Amino acid sequence: MLNELKRGTTPQLKTGRTPYTTYFAETEQAIYERNRLQCGAKSKLLIANEFIDLDVLRVRNIDLPMKLRRNTKAKCIRRNRCVLGMGIAERPVEIEDTKNSVITKLIR
Repeated sequence: MLNELKRGTTPQLKTGRTPYTTYFAETEQAIYERNRLQCGAKSKLLIANEFIDLDVLRVRNIDLPMKLRRNTKAKCIRRNRCVLGMGIAERPVEIEDTKNSVITKLIR
């Protein structure tokens, strides 16, 4: 909350040229979004783009930090998993009726 107030507080001038500070939500949002653009890992490709285009610099996966973060492992799908019965959506209507009648009997 305090950070939001600090970001959104801007100096203003009254009609007599006396300064004062006030809070504007639009100013706070603009400063927040500008700061968010500076977050994240900096790519080495942005620095060495000319060398890559000229094929002077060889780029490997270790040089690309975003590529190293991604999980490239294949997802394992279990074919022979244990099936424990029908799902709730596939349940017959009669069971729903008996379940409600049992509950009402317990309440009475």
